[in-house]
Amino acid sequence: MRTGGRFRWRWLGAALLALLPFLPAAEGGGVPLATLADEAPPIVARAAPEAAGAAADRGASARPGALDGFVVVPTERFVVRAEPELAEYASRLAAEAERGFDILQRTLGDAPGPPVELRVVSNPRELAAVAPPEAPPPEWASGVTYAEHDLIVLSLTSPRNGRFIPLFAVLRHELAHLVVDRLTGGRAIPRWFDEGIALWAAGDDYAGRQEELVNAALRDRLLPLEAIERGYPRDPEQVPLAYAQSLDLVSYLVENHGRAALRQALREVGEGKPFRQAFLDSFGTTIGRLEEQWRRDLRVWYRWIPALVSGTTLWALISFLLAWAYLRQRRRRQALYAEWDRQEAAAERAAEAAQWPDPDPKPWGGIRLPPAQGHASGKPGAGKGPVVYHDGRFHTLH
Repeated sequence: MRTGGRFRWRWLGAALLALLPFLPAAEGGGVPLATLADEAPPIVARAAPEAAGAAADRGASARPGALDGFVVVPTERFVVRAEPELAEYASRLAAEAERGFDILQRTLGDAPGPPVELRVVSNPRELAAVAPPEAPPPEWASGVTYAEHDLIVLSLTSPRNGRFIPLFAVLRHELAHLVVDRLTGGRAIPRWFDEGIALWAAGDDYAGRQEELVNAALRDRLLPLEAIERGYPRDPEQVPLAYAQSLDLVSYLVENHGRAALRQALREVGEGKPFRQAFLDSFGTTIGRLEEQWRRDLRVWYRWIPALVSGTTLWALISFLLAWAYLRQRRRRQALYAEWDRQEAAAERAAEAAQWPDPDPKPWGGIRLPPAQGHASGKPGAGKGPVVYHDGRFHTLH
């Protein structure tokens, strides 16, 4: 059975994410390349094998003149081409590509191959110009991987609203597609499996994906895996749910079967084994049973959410927390007062023990002149001779 730890942490992450708009903005200029987006993460894609194959003879080409004037930053495994105004980010992007590729290989497996070309533009409308002409990117995508051409095209802004996107996060996602393609030798795998691995391996932590999943589970509107077997829904409104399901399914597989099983499945597909057989051999279950178990666990987990988030429950919880905080503070205050009383009583006892029957006592004995007025109860009186204080009493010398 699946554990609830991942869900608890994701709900905590969602609550913390909700507080981000109220936090002060970070200082410093420049484009926030590695920060959280202020919206749902940009949707990324990979070119369908048949679409990429149509342009295979032309290589990683682009529209005539589309790459003129681009700055070029080569590294050991990458060549970054960026618009002139993005020159200051080209080197940072190249370094992040090298680092991200190493992390992905440690996660999924070694994926050697020729250098990868990264083409970066600031406007998503320019993606089509720098992509292979016969395989244009979807209008809703901020990045596309053309694995057969060892090419990744990226936009610095979102096609939905023109806002800046977390470019490094998008890059890691696209690099994950590239690594998966190399591990499988370009053989076909289900779209949900491919996208789920890319999201999981890239460390996608957007809490909104969990919200999409919760809403669909509660309304019984989860997409069947058949709907995302070969491609994502044509309806853009359903694409975020498809991504959320893909990520959760792969996370579910890794939690219940381990990372080694995932690496084995990719390796066996790369060796030529049909995907369904490789899936069965690696995870010990069929895709149909996986989907059934996953949906059942979702229903068990999420059926309590309506009660937990209802107004009555929330007010009851708030009232309980306030009462608990009040009683706890009251106990602490009472304990503090009791400690003060003990300290005061101890000080009084110490003061009483230090008192003497005479304001100028002579505890060691001695002679002193009589005071101006007499004393009762065995104390020296006026006009009498010298007195001696001994054993707690005054004695007149005769």
